[in-house]
Formats: sequence, C-alpha cells, structure tokens
Amino acid sequence: MFSTLLYFAMLKAFANSLKIPEVRTKLLFTLSLILIARIGAQIPLPGVDPTPLKNYFKDLAEQGNSSLFGVFNMFTGGAFSKASICALGVMPYISASIIIQLMTAVLPQLSRLQREGEAGRSKINQYTRYLTVLICIVQATLLVYSLENPKQMFSNFNPSEYGDIVLTQNWYFIFSSVVLITSGSILMMWLGEQITLRGIGNGVSLLIAVNILSDLPGAAQMTVQLFSKGIGATSLNPLYGGGMIMLFFAVLAGVIAITQASRKIPVHYAKRVVGRKVYGGQSSFLPLKVNYAGVMPIIFSSTILMFF
Repeated sequence: MFSTLLYFAMLKAFANSLKIPEVRTKLLFTLSLILIARIGAQIPLPGVDPTPLKNYFKDLAEQGNSSLFGVFNMFTGGAFSKASICALGVMPYISASIIIQLMTAVLPQLSRLQREGEAGRSKINQYTRYLTVLICIVQATLLVYSLENPKQMFSNFNPSEYGDIVLTQNWYFIFSSVVLITSGSILMMWLGEQITLRGIGNGVSLLIAVNILSDLPGAAQMTVQLFSKGIGATSLNPLYGGGMIMLFFAVLAGVIAITQASRKIPVHYAKRVVGRKVYGGQSSFLPLKVNYAGVMPIIFSSTILMFF
C-alpha cells in the first residue's frame, strides 16, 4: 500500500514539473539527446557484421561468465557488442578526465589553471577534450585490429563457430572505422556536455546510467528463462526466485542507506553579550556524507583497466 502511494506521489510530482515551462523544456531537451545517444549505439560500423559478436556476448551471459569486456559493454549500453560507431561510448572522456585530474596534482601549470576560476576550468576542459580525441584514436585503432582478429581480444572466440566479424579487410576500412568510432565518442562527449549545460543533471553520468539501464530488459528476460525453463543445464526453484527478489530489495535499501548516510558533526556558537541582550549560543551540526564518491570509483577503475 505504501509503495503504491509512493508511486502515485512520484507520478504526481513528475506531472506537476511538466507544468513549469522551463523544467519541461529542459526535460524534453535531455530526453531528445538521450534518444540520439541510443540511436548512435545501434548503428554498426560499415563493413562489419555485428551478429557474431552479439552471439558471443549472449553465450557468455547464458553461461554466467562475466569479464571486463562485459562490464565495458554494459557501460556503453550494448554498443560495444554491436560494433557500433559509439562502441567506446564516453569511456575515453572519463579516462581523459581522470588523467587530467591526476596531472593537476603533479603539474604546477595545471594546478594554477585550476585556481584561476571559471577561465582556468574552461582551459582544463579544453585540454581534456584534446586528450579525449587522442585516446579515442588509439583505442579505436586497437579495437578495429581486434575486430579483424577477435581471438586476440576474446580468448574463447571461435570464428568457425560464430563467423567473421569484419567482412572487408583493407586500409580504407581501418581508416574509416577509426574516424567513425572517434567521431562517435566525441559525439557522446558533446551530448553529455550539452545535457549538463542545458538539460537536467550531469550529462555524462546520465548517459552512463541510461546505458546501464538499457540492459535491464534483457536481464529480466534471462531471469525469467532461468526460473521457467532454465539456461543450459541450470534451472532454479521458484523459492530461490523469491529469495533473490528479497535479497535484491535488501541490497538496494542498503545502498540507498549508505549513499544517504551522513555523520553529523556538532557545531556550537559562542555566546556574546551586547548590553543586556545575549546573542549566539546556538547549536547546529555539519553533515558529512559517509560515501562522498558514490559509484564513481567503480567506473573509474573499470575505465583505467580498459584503457590499458
């Protein structure tokens, strides 16, 4: 009953927000850019057959085998398994941001720029974009060569079983694919920045969240198959399904509790006497969040590993 009331309250709040022209414009702008990002994730590279790669990732998921490439594919919203023009997603931009942040603590020039306010931060953002292009070119080149020889990237990929991914292997395919993948990542970076400036929320984080959520329908379908007819030789009892649902909500509640938790540091103000009146003497607190970083360390660590 409480969850139903909460659901209707959320819908009512969302409907009321649409009545405000500024909020409605920002929301529609954000949704339109997210739609563009999702369309880009579905466009495969010219000269590439994404079916073998999709079948390979599907078999890995059915077998319960997870790998670093599976995590990367989740962050790109399945664009990596489709060999699309946005196969790298916003990960090169995140890698460049991490590198620039680390270099800011080492190089005095970047440290001075960071202290110069808006102009300095704008300059650092420009350096981050340049580094993103460089990382995109390097990673796109290695990705194209790996698609031509998939056994170098995926140890258990059998071309005779899944088929060839690349249909035409020549210098023009390599050059055009690198240009398209780099352009796709730059487009994703630009969409994220535009959402941050003119939309709602942090654009890059929102794109990553949408990419992760895009895998939920497939995960739900696999879960139903696991308890109905089983996957491979594995089939679970419905009792386990109820336990997994309860465990899911327990973990979700724990994550929310840790994210929202804060330690209240008491702050006492000294009293002062002016004439016959006493001022101050109030008590307050300074909230310090338990988990400031959130999920970003996980994203950063996976991005750094994928960069190497």
